Amino acid sequence: MTASERTDARYCRRIEAAAIGGLILSPRRLDEVRPWLKQDDFAVAHYGRWYGYICELHDRAQPIDQVTLLTELRRHDDLGPDGRYAFELATITERVPIPGEPAYYARAVIEESTRRQLRIAGLRMARVAQHADVADVLADAIAVNESVERLRRRWNASTPKLFPTESGARGEASSASFDLS
Repeated sequence: MTASERTDARYCRRIEAAAIGGLILSPRRLDEVRPWLKQDDFAVAHYGRWYGYICELHDRAQPIDQVTLLTELRRHDDLGPDGRYAFELATITERVPIPGEPAYYARAVIEESTRRQLRIAGLRMARVAQHADVADVLADAIAVNESVERLRRRWNASTPKLFPTESGARGEASSASFDLS
């Protein structure tokens, strides 16, 4: 799969549907992904809202299944155009290739979200660098760096065994590799 295929909207839709369907099939695994997966990580807006509803159901100690989630969609008047989200919800668990592993799909969601946010940060830096005062560019670079650091911490939290946060091991770039001085 090429990089362009991975960022394709259809890929995001499939992987996000698998994450939501996986959480419906294995709701006990929500606690595993909740510390690092956020509603706005979902490129498909209604999947992000559904993730928020799943978290709300969990907080209220209600069962997490298609029936209670549909009730939540109705309660929030979030059935989509022509009620199509109800049909989509009814079939979402069928789109989970490997049931019982929602964290795998949630990691793919945060990976794509991280890539989108990094692209936006890069474009922002390029635009500011071309047209702003150098002091403003440097201030913006610090803000972007802080944002990227938050992304790195969330990414590391989602994959603690593969990407340790200490010692500059896999998953953590050496700061020297980006030193422009």
